[in-house]
Amino acid sequence: MNLGTSKSSKYNGVILGIVGLVIVYIITSKKIVIQFPISQWQNKAGDRVKSCNYGVGKWVPENITRPFYSGSKCRRWLSPAMNCNMMPKRKDFSYQWFRWQPDNCHVPDFDHRSFLKRMKNKTIAFVGDSLGRQQFQSLMCMATDGGRLSTKDVGTEYNFVKSKDALVKGSCAYRIRISNTTIVFHGTRTLCEMKPSSDDYMAVHIDRIDPFISQFLHKIHVLVLNTKHHWTPWTMKRDKWVVHVNGSPVKDKKLTTASNARNFAVSSAIHWLDSQLSRHPGLNVFFRSFSPNQFSNGDWNTGTCNNLNPLLHGDRTFSGNSSYDTPAINAITQLPASGVKLLDVTGLSILRDEAHVSKFGIHRYDCLHWCLPGIPDEWNNLLFAQI
Repeated sequence: MNLGTSKSSKYNGVILGIVGLVIVYIITSKKIVIQFPISQWQNKAGDRVKSCNYGVGKWVPENITRPFYSGSKCRRWLSPAMNCNMMPKRKDFSYQWFRWQPDNCHVPDFDHRSFLKRMKNKTIAFVGDSLGRQQFQSLMCMATDGGRLSTKDVGTEYNFVKSKDALVKGSCAYRIRISNTTIVFHGTRTLCEMKPSSDDYMAVHIDRIDPFISQFLHKIHVLVLNTKHHWTPWTMKRDKWVVHVNGSPVKDKKLTTASNARNFAVSSAIHWLDSQLSRHPGLNVFFRSFSPNQFSNGDWNTGTCNNLNPLLHGDRTFSGNSSYDTPAINAITQLPASGVKLLDVTGLSILRDEAHVSKFGIHRYDCLHWCLPGIPDEWNNLLFAQI
């Protein structure tokens, strides 16, 4: 997905297909206008009501309350490959000095004391890929007051194998002692049950939730899910994925394509979780919309992302007739009084392509992951406003 725009380029309109959905970028004077639907969610009584859309708003300069923490002081929780404060070649950190301001929502700044009070004796779990890991690492820094608060490794309570690089590669769980708040990350590329086969392929059961979720749902109070960037033809071929439904390989070739399989898996996960909410009345479930891949002229090992100027393509999103994570939106809105919520971060993140790790990390270019502190902190600020 190429979202880069050169300074010399002038477009009157660009039409970009994402997951089979047309997203319209209206570009004027080198600025991108991103349109979203007006969201409709439910109140606590289950009635469908119009409410604010956290994804519609603008980026506002803020150098007093941002960043939420110091990358140099919170190294305990940050992957070296994402901690741009510690990268010698990166000199400009202006990407840290902005906050996301929704148009019609009051979003108080994240405060670790308020968060820990709200989450006292509770558990928040992130289940997803490496972008989910970034959101987890971000919250660890935010919730521990920049790494100051004492924590305890409780990974064994979730059957996690303890390893030195669990923060970077594995799954992990930590408890903040002062409030008994547990923050968990479980790594999964698909949100599905995946089983190795004796025939040297990986059975991907797109109609079955990841076993970690079903096994530990009773211990979780806030669940944040994501999956996107591993659903590619290249990954499916390399890792020998075979799509399964009802325990058997799928014969319909349309359903075995990466995009359709991902759509089915997302819808299946959301429907299953919605069916479980009545059994877990204290549970809040969020599906985080996908974080943009912003490589230009290629992908890993070939693409680039050289922009370092904040808000080069515009500073705001608008409500309209287009949206992004169609499978998640459809699955949520089609359910009567669904209790699963969308954490809509795609549009606001697209505007911040200068905040990627870019050429300063261990890869030639990383135009998918974000510098921390950075954009995932704003995702957590929006999450905090909704729990």
